[in-house]
Amino acid sequence: MRKMASPSSAVVGLAMVAAAPGHAQAAISHMARERWVFLAFVAALLLAWLLSGAFGAGSAAAFAGEEPASFLTWHTDNFFTQCDGNCAVSVFGGPQLLTHQYNIFIHLKPPWDWHFGNADLVGGAISRRLLTLWDSLDIESEFGLAKRFGGMHTDEAWLVVNFRWTRFPWNQYLRTSIAITAGPSFAVDLPRNAHDNAAILNYFSPEITFALPQYPQYELMVQMHHRSNFADIGKGGTPDPGWQFLTVGLRYRF
Repeated sequence: MRKMASPSSAVVGLAMVAAAPGHAQAAISHMARERWVFLAFVAALLLAWLLSGAFGAGSAAAFAGEEPASFLTWHTDNFFTQCDGNCAVSVFGGPQLLTHQYNIFIHLKPPWDWHFGNADLVGGAISRRLLTLWDSLDIESEFGLAKRFGGMHTDEAWLVVNFRWTRFPWNQYLRTSIAITAGPSFAVDLPRNAHDNAAILNYFSPEITFALPQYPQYELMVQMHHRSNFADIGKGGTPDPGWQFLTVGLRYRF
């Protein structure tokens, strides 16, 4: 004799069917939020450009009889012999940060609500400015090494490109730059649950620096040292809880 389904199981089945479109809608919504992350960064960059007068710099200089700002300036002359202020060395360190970048930059979670882990990181890097666009956007190459200790004992290395915006209207009072970084990050002695033990991941580390106008070669840097899969950029829930460190350091340009 065929057994009839109970009313409660029928209700559960209907609920699962009704919930399926909701999951699809949530996935679409998440993709839209990731696009908004990128658009928000572009909008912030354009706003900083407008505030700094970068758009009008060329026309204003021409009106004043001065040579207009160059669209593209290369800094690769004497690349292996002279730095001429285009080289830099930095040291930094800080604790493990468990709060995801998505919650910090999109949901604007305040620092007093951030969560920290039981590991720390110290590192150093050397970099060289390659070119400058509109006298405002520096593109730099960087090589760095870092060591995790405390709750983790991983060694890291990275070879990346920095995109650094340097033109702000208050630079005569406090020289400021913001940067994002992209490139491969290499690690050894990873925890077993760290991105399926992936030794090569993407290095994505937002950074802000400050320097006094009379000492522009000395920069205080605050960086979110971050490595993850490309697919994990901008979203929470990455499998490795130790991919991110909030670091503070000093950079010297020469």
